[in-house]
Amino acid sequence: MTIRFQWCRSLGATEFPASAYEQLRTRVADTTPFNTLAWLQAAEFALLPDQHLHVLLGWQDQDLSLCLPLVSGPERIGGLRFRVLHHLGYPLADRIALLARLDAEGMGQALMQIRQEVPHAMLQLNEVVEPVGEQSVLSAWMALSSTGERRLSCRVPVHLISDSDHQEISGDPRYKLRRARKRIAACGARIQRVTPDAIGMGPLLRTLAEVEAASWKGEEGVGIFSDPMRRQWMNHAFTALAAEGLVRVVMLELDGTASAIASACWSRDACTTTTWRSCRSMPTWAAAGYCSKSGFAGGWMTTGTGSMHPGSAWKTPVINCMSA
Repeated sequence: MTIRFQWCRSLGATEFPASAYEQLRTRVADTTPFNTLAWLQAAEFALLPDQHLHVLLGWQDQDLSLCLPLVSGPERIGGLRFRVLHHLGYPLADRIALLARLDAEGMGQALMQIRQEVPHAMLQLNEVVEPVGEQSVLSAWMALSSTGERRLSCRVPVHLISDSDHQEISGDPRYKLRRARKRIAACGARIQRVTPDAIGMGPLLRTLAEVEAASWKGEEGVGIFSDPMRRQWMNHAFTALAAEGLVRVVMLELDGTASAIASACWSRDACTTTTWRSCRSMPTWAAAGYCSKSGFAGGWMTTGTGSMHPGSAWKTPVINCMSA
């Protein structure tokens, strides 16, 4: 089937097919909250002056079969400056699925379109979700490149929550959680579960930033609120996601002050969660254990920082394609 390619310069442009994008996103397996338009539009808003967005669309008849929002910008490699392409959302997107429903020939045509429209030295895709044992849609791109590399950055354990997970755990973790709950109760702490809307997300984001600043992430400057660009990005993204009812927050308060917060972004049957812990007035491991065990009602939860999704496992490779 003939593929008609189209380029857009912004996800907010009038010519960008938002409804067709949502239909494509629901048809692609393993999409995450970082594939939602709310997240990607916030990422676009936070682009630096020397970064430029190029959105490649691929149509088969009236169906959108490809959407690749790519960001071009200069990067230093080996002391030299080259133009590199990344998927929109890098480097803060935890895991993404490529919204592509094309065969190898169609993906090869898409790569040619990218090289013609956006000349570059390297196309690097980070944190791409690839189900174990399945062929990647990017294999055709690697074969058409002078150098192709697929490097595993991490392997994410996957667990589908069942009724047994809501029961009291056994063994050493059971003893530690009971001890944590007793110590936290003795401090007079209380837990809150919040489903914020767009208006209520603002105060929660300020609290998240305060807790992160008091944690090791804030001290080392590696948190998602550590610089103005990232703070702006998170403010826009979480506010937009909250407006769609996709944010859940579990917060542990002590004397009216948050000591640990776990937030989750939901997308269809997947969620990505992050836990923040400060060092205020109680053991951080106790605060984390309490928030994690209290978890998120509704079938999905995680301990610490990670993701949950149906399936066997997620591989999140770094894929490099050097232009031929």
